This record gives sequence, structure tokens and C-alpha cells, in this order.
Amino acid sequence: MQSLGERIKYLRELNNLNQDELAKAFNGNKSTVSRIEKNQTNPTSIILLAIANFFNVSTDWLLTGEEKVHTKQSNSIDLPPHFIKLLGDVSDDEVELILNYRKLPDIKKGKLLGKLEVETSVADTQFKKQKLFLSKDEEVATKELA
Repeated sequence: MQSLGERIKYLRELNNLNQDELAKAFNGNKSTVSRIEKNQTNPTSIILLAIANFFNVSTDWLLTGEEKVHTKQSNSIDLPPHFIKLLGDVSDDEVELILNYRKLPDIKKGKLLGKLEVETSVADTQFKKQKLFLSKDEEVATKELA
């Protein structure tokens, strides 16, 4: 998405809206939305703000396609706003993991996923053993109190 119009059209289609529905967000009409999406005209600052608020994105992203996202650790990572909505509340490490994973060739992705499955399975087994051990201690402690 190289242009403002393309980004607005992308958001409109992502949200399953027609041009009339988007026009209502800024008290405009379908032809205005059409001209903006075709880059035949630029929206006024008021329309730009209305569209940004309507889609819950920044005007920076609408204008440039780039945005700094602040995660829990307050570092900045470049991500499009629709990606942020999908992720929800994640740490910088989690975002970095996803971005680095996407750079890998498919064969390496498969190997990494296999290793990840093994590690999570091991961690899950250890957690279950620890939980079982703790519940036996609780049983003993309950019997001693009685």
C-alpha cells in the first residue's frame, strides 16, 4: 500500500464497508471516498482525522504507512495497525520473535516450529509434574492440620 488512498481503501475493505458507509463517518458522500481512494484528491484534515478515528488508526499511518507501536516495555517497533489489533497485548520480545520468524525460509520455519513444539511439550510436562507434587504436599499438610 503505497498511497493514502490505497490505505483507506484497504481499511474500508478490511472492515467490510462500502464507500457510502465510510462516507457517513465524516458526513461525506460516496464520490468523495471514491476520489480519495483513487488518489484523485486528498482528504481535508478534518476528513483525515475522522477516518483515522473511525478505523482506530493514526493519521501518521494513513499518511505514510508507518507507525511506531509502543508495547509493554515501551520500545518502538514498526507494525501496521491491523497487525497490532490481531496481536493484542504482547511484549516486545514476542513481536520481535514474530518478525524474525517471518524472515526465515520455509524449511527453517518448519524446523523451528518442531523445536518449539518439543520445548512447550517438555515445559507442559514439567508444569504438570510440579503441580502434582504441590498437590501431594497440600494433601499431607491438610492431614497434619486435621
